[in-house]
Amino acid sequence: MPDIEGAGGAPVLVILCRVAGSDPEHALMRGLPHLTPRMQGEILRYRRAEDRLARLVVRLALRHALLRLGFAAESDLNAWTRTPTGRPHLAGSAADFSLSHAGDLVAVAVGTGYRLGVDVEWFRPVEREAFRRFLLPREVDGDDPDCRRLLRAWSLREAVLKADGNGLLASEADVRRVGEGCGPGGRRWWTDTLDVEGGCLTLAADRRPDRVVREDVGLSDLLGTAPIVGWSGPASAPEREWTV
Repeated sequence: MPDIEGAGGAPVLVILCRVAGSDPEHALMRGLPHLTPRMQGEILRYRRAEDRLARLVVRLALRHALLRLGFAAESDLNAWTRTPTGRPHLAGSAADFSLSHAGDLVAVAVGTGYRLGVDVEWFRPVEREAFRRFLLPREVDGDDPDCRRLLRAWSLREAVLKADGNGLLASEADVRRVGEGCGPGGRRWWTDTLDVEGGCLTLAADRRPDRVVREDVGLSDLLGTAPIVGWSGPASAPEREWTV
């Protein structure tokens, strides 16, 4: 298991969970008691079992990450709220976070001293023309049956727009310019995209993180009833090769 208490500065912790083959109703029965009644209601209003499961898991993954980073007081998610533009955050907390789910992939990024955005996409054929307004021609066109190039490019936009927090207000031109290294308003963001099994994950931050630690977990880890306070493992690798 990754060691995030080693030297090298405050880490950004990225939690990745795959929920394929999970029983949504069983997971909901076990996982909902960990969340506030208000959050339970938000999850249960979705009609599709897969949508309820994804929203449950992404919140349990956030709880898991907060416990890992020592934010036990915030891990009940009672302080969960949203900005006027819809960006979720924990009122009064030093921790910033971002959430994403696509297909059977769920990702959460949490850290202190950073403004963060995370996005996961699963590779599959998509209608290219629907993305042409937002991406550069080189990102849309070409022989790419699973649309991997396009979906990596889209994941980049999603992560930056989530970090910026004003994604819904960004113009089409601003979204395209993310591919040229500029976020909305010309702001520069550090980004990195990794391929994961069946898809990709992009992390965006307002500055290069001191360390990025990735932890792959199973749904059973997130459904554990006892918070895990301490752990040990090898020192994390810096920069591009995130610790797994």
